[in-house]
Amino acid sequence: MNSNLESNYQKILTAIDGRASLLAVSKKQPLEKLKVLYELGHRDFGENYAQELVQKAEQMKAQGYDQCRWHFIGHLQKNKINALLPHVSMIHSVDSIKISGDLNTRQLKKHPSSKLECFLQINISSESSKGGVKLNQVENALKEINSMEGLKLVGLMCLPDPRRAKEAFETMQKLKQTYSSDHHPIQLSMGMSQDFEMAIDYGSDWVRIGTELFGARPG
Repeated sequence: MNSNLESNYQKILTAIDGRASLLAVSKKQPLEKLKVLYELGHRDFGENYAQELVQKAEQMKAQGYDQCRWHFIGHLQKNKINALLPHVSMIHSVDSIKISGDLNTRQLKKHPSSKLECFLQINISSESSKGGVKLNQVENALKEINSMEGLKLVGLMCLPDPRRAKEAFETMQKLKQTYSSDHHPIQLSMGMSQDFEMAIDYGSDWVRIGTELFGARPG
């Protein structure tokens, strides 16, 4: 198992070739696999469920793996924010102005001297089953979040329809070009196991890879 994981990791790093940062999506993966990556030098792990992130963060830290950077990439619920805040380094899935306001309020209350880095999720393929702001709401949402004292907006994230990935990545690249400035560059969080190389070609700064790295999820 460990040799396959190490081989997959090195293969992905070679494909990325320093052009983007790798977020290891460790959803439902056993702690032992995370430790293997940690010992190979990897630090950035992404989780979809708040409870799982908190448990893994606490367990890894207790066992001496205390430099992990935890990224939350799932649907963010208001009642999970307080549990996440002590552990999370970055949230990739701020999918509405309302939840950004809730997040800002809790961050200011718990950590008033620091800003939490976050991405605004775009519903890039206009799918009713997925969260995120619509394209015509992006500018207003960016202004709202940039005005919040507890949050630092670092970029935009999307979960495109796999059948329309190229179109989605092109649109995200245009958004990055439109809203980036010298004093506030916009990063992109997009691309998964099946399309991360294409996403990097369209300017992705973070690729979120699970299956290609760890193999199929248990259960």
